[in-house]
Amino acid sequence: MRRFRCTKSGIYCCDLSDSDSYVLSSIVSIKDQERQYSAIDVGRAKKARKLQEVMGFILEADLLRVVDHNLIRDSKVRRRDILTATDIYGKNTSILKGKTTRKTEQHVKEDALMDIPQYILDIYSSNVTLCADIMFVNGVPFFIAISRHLKHLLVVPAKIMNKATQLACVERIVAAYQHRGFTVTNMNTDNAFECLCGDLTGGKETSTLA
Repeated sequence: MRRFRCTKSGIYCCDLSDSDSYVLSSIVSIKDQERQYSAIDVGRAKKARKLQEVMGFILEADLLRVVDHNLIRDSKVRRRDILTATDIYGKNTSILKGKTTRKTEQHVKEDALMDIPQYILDIYSSNVTLCADIMFVNGVPFFIAISRHLKHLLVVPAKIMNKATQLACVERIVAAYQHRGFTVTNMNTDNAFECLCGDLTGGKETSTLA
């Protein structure tokens, strides 16, 4: 037997602990909705939906206002019939297609940076140690680096991962931390980054390869 219960957040969930042999379907069909009403109510709901179509697919709120104020003579459609039609058949798809427009989303600013909370700067000062590696997804290389304690992960995609690309990725990530007021003092990697030791330690004050 399936039991529905309400959680503290007000969300209903289905308990299937004692119904292992059942398959739960979350699809509600029109026939299932019609079974909740009598044949008379279903017939009246169809007439209400037909009236809405004849009137040029007006919105449900407008149709309710017309019916409430008896603006259509000899109309047998009542408020309850309109609400029943919506419960059974949902919103009229013709109205959704004809009167629903796509809203223009706000432009996302790439330079919009949030201020770092002061407690993070107080606890972890401004020195950062990175752990870096190369990750492949479907054969495409990605340079990944995560900072200790801060747990901030940065990923830089690349077409190829040679010495020049590795160095460019490191410099890009170091610059990103410097822009937020942090200094990369150490970087922990495997032997794949050994070729960068000379470039990072020779004249590079902000990063060293460990």
